[in-house]
Amino acid sequence: DQSFNRHVIDFDDLSLDRAHSWPELLAIVRERVLPVRAQLKDHGVDLGHKQRWWQFANPRPELRAALAGRTRCLVAPRVTKHLTFAFQPTDRVFSDQLCVFALDGYDSFALLQSRLHESWARLHSSTLGEGLRYTPSDSVETFVPPHPWRRRHDRLHGIGERLYHARARHLIASRLGLTQVYNQIADRSCRTEPVLELRHLHEELDRAALDAYGWHDLTVPPICPTESAEQEQLDAFRDEVVQRLYDLNQKAAESPGHQAIIPVEPATPG
Repeated sequence: DQSFNRHVIDFDDLSLDRAHSWPELLAIVRERVLPVRAQLKDHGVDLGHKQRWWQFANPRPELRAALAGRTRCLVAPRVTKHLTFAFQPTDRVFSDQLCVFALDGYDSFALLQSRLHESWARLHSSTLGEGLRYTPSDSVETFVPPHPWRRRHDRLHGIGERLYHARARHLIASRLGLTQVYNQIADRSCRTEPVLELRHLHEELDRAALDAYGWHDLTVPPICPTESAEQEQLDAFRDEVVQRLYDLNQKAAESPGHQAIIPVEPATPG
């Protein structure tokens, strides 16, 4: 259900005087944090962290400002075997191991969860061990969405909502995590009804993403190739999608007033 299982004390930007309004919480921070901060240097960044020992070292105010007024946002792990996105309430304190997106629509989820974005992201991100090291600055800020993106994409929204809820039902019923479920989706031998449904919905999502770009000529390959011909089709699909995204990226970069298209703020609480 993507819920949290830990709590953290967050005084945000409160002064020490205001933090004393919660003496039991401040006592915990004084016991566990202050001794570590006291050993920091007396100059540069360390000095600020040392002086503000009851606050996060890196609270990411830009992220908090970007999320203000939203009830949820999209998150993705920084290092992952399968690139997956999930919604989270904005009242959370996010780990530095998450990329946090100030996006709350199912159309945004659908586009980022599509194999169009995954193909682009895997080309522009590095790896860590066997996992993808997802870097929003390289993978998202350079990723050109269908134009105009601010116009509501009803079809992307619809399939994104259907996939999201079908995936959630399977996660809860199977008591598995996202990585385990996507292992099932990639496993040719796994042909249970929920997994087959998720494969079909992912392919339908890719079709909606292609159509949003106007790329009706491209065929959606199977999400889980079972023979060499299907794998070749998938490889060709990825190559073609990346080339077309490069073309769009070049055009966007040459257009007046070009800026990052999808707002991204990685969270790094200290």
